[in-house]
Amino acid sequence: MLPACVLLLALATCAPARRPLVAEVLYDAAGDDTGLEFVELYNPTDTPLPLAGARLEAGDGSAAGRWTARWTGNAGDSVPPRGRFVVGGARLAPPPDATVTLELQNGPDAVRLVWPDGAIEVVGWGAHEFGEYACGAPAPDVASGSSLARVPDDADLGANALDFRAAVPSPGRANQPRRDLALVAGSLALAPEQPEPGAPATLSGRVENRGATSTAADEAA
Repeated sequence: MLPACVLLLALATCAPARRPLVAEVLYDAAGDDTGLEFVELYNPTDTPLPLAGARLEAGDGSAAGRWTARWTGNAGDSVPPRGRFVVGGARLAPPPDATVTLELQNGPDAVRLVWPDGAIEVVGWGAHEFGEYACGAPAPDVASGSSLARVPDDADLGANALDFRAAVPSPGRANQPRRDLALVAGSLALAPEQPEPGAPATLSGRVENRGATSTAADEAA
């Protein structure tokens, strides 16, 4: 039998089982928000997941109980296996799967998915006074032009603050690419620092893996 502490950790999730996750939210696009806001849903399973009757609501964190429906899934709406479904404005490119005016607000605010059987997933951002607007600690209130993205796309560690971070908006695409190597800022070094004209020198630096899968040392140059 597993220790009690392990069982508690296994149950500490923010999303109902076998349901699409809220994977990304753009609530404050750069400039005029109109038509650019979106909420992306991600299916972490290998089977299609229906959205019929699921209700996407926006929460106003300035007072308790301020939830307003923005979209409800139709009978034909579903998220393909390991795929995404985007609910968003008419100016998004590519066009969203469901076009709606979301009118989301900067933090402290939230969105939630309410399912016909009563299951709920809440994603909140900013410093909240009312616990209903977040799961565990809320995610940060990101800067204008950035989205709030679940990284990796299926992260579910028991708190919005643990699952979400600021990101470049990527509606309909993975929040964390499968492969993504990057130089660590400030790590480049030249040896010797001031080589003589025509003399050899060595440039070195550190690379970090920001992708979802591991990369062997000989797989990149």
